[in-house]
Amino acid sequence: MARWRYRPTRELEPKAVEVARHAFDDCFEAYAVVQTVAERPVVDAARVHVHRLMELWYEVLGDSRRVWTDRFDLVAELIDLARQETIDAMRAELRLAGSARRPKDFNPFHGTKLADEYDAAQRNR
Repeated sequence: MARWRYRPTRELEPKAVEVARHAFDDCFEAYAVVQTVAERPVVDAARVHVHRLMELWYEVLGDSRRVWTDRFDLVAELIDLARQETIDAMRAELRLAGSARRPKDFNPFHGTKLADEYDAAQRNR
């Protein structure tokens, strides 16, 4: 089940859109650098990641270029997967051992008073 549940339900604040645009631009600038200096597997993984981000961006803004109007949760989840695949490709290129992916049962609150509450919320998503 998707971990993402955000979907804009009201008009976006102009400042929030401006900040998001800058983040989006920064992402594409980094992607251009990756295309320039990385080996092909990293470029390919980054391409998937960035284009999935674009789709989510279009959805948030209600842009006419979006492919789906009702798949926000799934696209967001697939963006996370693409990010992890990009990181793994970078690690492989750098000859670093293993994956940096989080375990499926990862709980950032493990060992704290919030651990059980977090696990319960994850099961209900």
